[in-house]
Amino acid sequence: MNRVEKIVGYGRHVSLGFAIKAIEGVVDERIHRATGRPYTRSIYQRKDAMFQKFLYKEFGDFIDQWKQREETSRPYKLQSQAPIWVLWLQGERSLPALVKENIEALRRYSHHPVILVDANNISDYVDIPQRYFDLFKEGRISAAAFSDVIRIYLLWRNGGLWVDSSVRVTNSLPEEIFDLPLWTIKGIDGDFLLEPKCIDITRWTGYFLAAKPHSLFFTFLKEFYDLYFTRYDEVLDYLLINHFAKIARENIAVVAQEYELIPDNNYFCEMLLAALNSENMELVRKYIDSSTFAFKLSNRDATAQVIGDETKVSAIINQVRQQGNK
Repeated sequence: MNRVEKIVGYGRHVSLGFAIKAIEGVVDERIHRATGRPYTRSIYQRKDAMFQKFLYKEFGDFIDQWKQREETSRPYKLQSQAPIWVLWLQGERSLPALVKENIEALRRYSHHPVILVDANNISDYVDIPQRYFDLFKEGRISAAAFSDVIRIYLLWRNGGLWVDSSVRVTNSLPEEIFDLPLWTIKGIDGDFLLEPKCIDITRWTGYFLAAKPHSLFFTFLKEFYDLYFTRYDEVLDYLLINHFAKIARENIAVVAQEYELIPDNNYFCEMLLAALNSENMELVRKYIDSSTFAFKLSNRDATAQVIGDETKVSAIINQVRQQGNK
């Protein structure tokens, strides 16, 4: 779908006001790229509020059914074997250097099996309705949206930890991630470029998620997604999963309680990328020496370029660590 088709869909399905805010967001993005001006927070706050209102109006009866449900999760057969999931749809042979390094880091800093999922082996781990594959193949949903479906289904069926391919782990993963009924990165520093555009990003992240098999939270997300895509064949907001997660936290008593059990963690997870780009070694050292153990990077960023036999990300991190050991 092209941008015009998407905005027309916003107006048809959500509201004219929502479509107008989407257009304002496009203009805001272009101004930012041309001038470096920060994103205009009010545009995205208003747009998010409109979309939340739409979801409650369209799916209010469904949401109400979940408010007092009890936890449905099942314990791991062997917690030490709880999987860590990483997705690269094109398969292992097509892994970019940064993703390879990120997977190697996950294996180095965890004692859990790290499983690389791709388009050909998804069915080995979970059955996903054919409709999602069709929507993806037809270009109705993006790879990012399809990835959200996959993480929801994998964690619902198998439990474990989902880590986006662009996340770099720099220290040992705490076993608490697998002990608690639910886990996400939360309580992070919001002073980063994309924060105004990402609903509740300092409180909940979709790129680092864990739960036990058949948890109530992921059962809700799975059924919400399935219901949504029986009515719509497009993603009406890029951060659909964030919107659904917000509704779960604010309406399902058990999920709200489980969310509160998660300690604030990974405060600097969104801060390292800018420091790497500016080659600010003092900041890089500050971040990797902190209690933050997971950092959101970008596979499309200049720091993902290979220098010699490693990416710029690894080169800078290794340089800082070597200097610290002197």
